[in-house]
Amino acid sequence: MAHGKSDNQIIQSKYNISRFFVEQRHVAWVMLIAVCVWGFYSYRSMPQRKDPDTPVKSAVAITVWPGAKGEKVEQLVTRKVEEKIAQNARVEKIRSISRTSFSVVYVDLDENMPGSQVGKELDDIALKLGTVTGLPDGAGPVNFIKDFGDTAALMLTVASPKISETLINLRAKSVSDAITRHRTQYETAGTRFTIVIGLTQAVSPRMVQEPLNLFSDYLKDKQAATDMHVIVEPDFVGLDGVSYASDEALLGYTRQFINDRLQASDFHPDSWQPVVIRDPQETRSKLASVAGDKYSYREMDDFTDLIEKTLKSVPQASKVSRSGILPEKVFLL
Repeated sequence: MAHGKSDNQIIQSKYNISRFFVEQRHVAWVMLIAVCVWGFYSYRSMPQRKDPDTPVKSAVAITVWPGAKGEKVEQLVTRKVEEKIAQNARVEKIRSISRTSFSVVYVDLDENMPGSQVGKELDDIALKLGTVTGLPDGAGPVNFIKDFGDTAALMLTVASPKISETLINLRAKSVSDAITRHRTQYETAGTRFTIVIGLTQAVSPRMVQEPLNLFSDYLKDKQAATDMHVIVEPDFVGLDGVSYASDEALLGYTRQFINDRLQASDFHPDSWQPVVIRDPQETRSKLASVAGDKYSYREMDDFTDLIEKTLKSVPQASKVSRSGILPEKVFLL
């Protein structure tokens, strides 16, 4: 007992939340189910993007005037750009920087403006800047940058796998048969070698015939080989000859010739590393050590171009770009 009351009297006179839900179990179950449903709905409706779309209400206009001083840039370029930007009613703040040879004008839109209207207002400013006239000779055009809020939500890396064991076996048989076939036409005196460079795709013989002839003359000048003959096949090119130099020395001459005479940057990007083959029976092991990619750069370009076009058809994708594409070259012979 406490304060003159028994325990039962205290229990009967005191009420709390725990006692209410114990005594009113049907109310507790209804509220528990309601909370679970509410939580499930909130989870399903909450934003699930890794980088939520937050429109940036700022942009910048850059104008180049090579050689002009900052004072002239301010008077003849920056002020005209600011006047055009100020014609938009939703512009809240304009800041500018004028330096020698260039002008930078920052634009801040109204912070209370709905995000859905940001793009429309920035496009309106871009149209107005496109009508800027009276700029000095050599100044312009006005470069309006408004994509500060664009973020890369997904990056796909496309890489070619190495050539498979089956293709290596087929390539080795082709190279071995070609070396044997060509060597039967030459004198066999001396230790013969064949420098082989594999190709991912077929290359016109005219494209490689002249460089191989130059390489043959190069080895003769270095007194590194004699009785040399050029081999051109659909999937590889080679130079067969007689030499008592080691494989490392021949490969060193090959790399030096590519760097000094052909320029490594002009060498075909789909070519394998050169390898020296003396016995046709060892072709398989030699090619396996320098096996290249399964797909050529041209095929990789086509693959990524198809991926780019497919992603552009997705409504949620606002911008798709590719990087790492090698420039193409056209040779007129």
